Amino acid sequence: MFYDLDDLLVPDAPVTSASPVDINDHGQIVAYGPYVPYDTPVVLLTPTCRGDLDGDDQTDQADLGLLLASYEFDDGGDLDGDGDTDQADLGILLADYGCGT
Repeated sequence: MFYDLDDLLVPDAPVTSASPVDINDHGQIVAYGPYVPYDTPVVLLTPTCRGDLDGDDQTDQADLGLLLASYEFDDGGDLDGDGDTDQADLGILLADYGCGT
């Protein structure tokens, strides 16, 4: 599913849809703000359902399974962006569980 980046921006946020630079495996968009040097990413736009690991716009059992398969093993369930899958990521997913359903 594709989105217009303008629809994902918070009104009056210090970022424009012309400044996104990357998207990670979790659908998070890295962008630059206009008042920061352009070699420093400053904004991470997150999908509506933060615990959605499989990209179906829902946080459900499938996402929980993906997270548990990566738990303390790799970053496949990394929801907080710290490079691993751990208790913090599980907390994020459980807090978001049911989103989009």
